[in-house]
Amino acid sequence: MPALTPAAAAGDVGPALADDGSMRSRTFHALRHPSRIVAGDTFDCITRPDGRSVTFQIDVAGHGAPAAIVSVAAHVAMKQALLSVPPDEPLATTIARVNAAWDEGLPYFTLLAVETDPATATARVVQCGHPALMRLPAEGGCETLGKGGLPIGVLPDATFD
Repeated sequence: MPALTPAAAAGDVGPALADDGSMRSRTFHALRHPSRIVAGDTFDCITRPDGRSVTFQIDVAGHGAPAAIVSVAAHVAMKQALLSVPPDEPLATTIARVNAAWDEGLPYFTLLAVETDPATATARVVQCGHPALMRLPAEGGCETLGKGGLPIGVLPDATFD
């Protein structure tokens, strides 16, 4: 049997990270396009039992299979933290827990996380070294949201807001 190439391995991982169906009542647009280049980008959207949703985007430094493998580890760490979070824990605190637990031998990663609460019509953004979120208001225009912040894995005691 021939060896599995990094691109083929990444193609097998993508569908395994697919939506679990919890977002069916919301509109979420994404493009999944097979590529010959394997990289360290991933995203997901999780709905909490109280109806709040968290969408996150991760980008691991570097390219190729090593970055893709770290991306999967970061994705799993974030998803597990979000699925096991106490109901009253702020998103920034959850992310600080992921950061504190991140193995210092692994590369850092940038993270953009957005928590939406349909009950209060509010959203919270936590940005960890990732480029700013672009908001496109219905009335037109474009605004950037977020303050930058440190990537995950740079300082284990970092706080996020």
